[in-house]
Amino acid sequence: MTLFLIFTGVLMVLLLTVPVRIGGQGSISDEGSTFTVWVRLLVWILGVDVVYDEALSWRLKVGPVRIFTRVMGGQKEGTEDSDEPSEQSKREKKPSKKPEQRLADRVKAGLSLYQRFRDPAFRLLRNVLRSVWFRRFRVGGTMGMGTAAATGCMMGYVHAAGGVLGRRVELYIQPDFLDRGFKGKVHFEIWFWFGFLILAVLYAALTIGIRYAVWYLQEKLARPRRPKPQTA
Repeated sequence: MTLFLIFTGVLMVLLLTVPVRIGGQGSISDEGSTFTVWVRLLVWILGVDVVYDEALSWRLKVGPVRIFTRVMGGQKEGTEDSDEPSEQSKREKKPSKKPEQRLADRVKAGLSLYQRFRDPAFRLLRNVLRSVWFRRFRVGGTMGMGTAAATGCMMGYVHAAGGVLGRRVELYIQPDFLDRGFKGKVHFEIWFWFGFLILAVLYAALTIGIRYAVWYLQEKLARPRRPKPQTA
């Protein structure tokens, strides 16, 4: 039991501290297209691959060893679509007893919520983006636009983008003046820290929860109280 707890604790520490690696690679040619998107956890111990090669499939890997592969898109037995309405859809909906809120009141309430929760929402988005690290993006192959003028103009944009986007973006594209389209290979890799993402979400949830509680109490206290009926 002690060894199991120690092993579980080590796995949790690795999951929270070691970056999750997401990547993909694919190739486009006259024979067809193949794409692979993969996710690696726990220092490459656990991995999941989604592969498209004339069929969509996914596979689970432990290290370099493939555990199993499943083809996606197959319909299970007994899941045929039925045109008959379900029992729940046959039931008549009971009319709502709540009075309808005016459009002006809805807009006012929406603007009030936006002003109150705008800062923590944008802070959460900024922290999530900080937890993502763009590692590599590589494109290699040939590309044509159908005409020599359009292809030359496109290559000018490609060379300009390669000088601006930085060293993590590698563009090895050759012009193809005879054909239209792209043929070659694409590879990308992104890392993100799961532990930092959890902390960012918890902090945002706590901030939004406190602001919502304050807003709810203010709304409750601001409502006019009805006078109690007096007995004669």
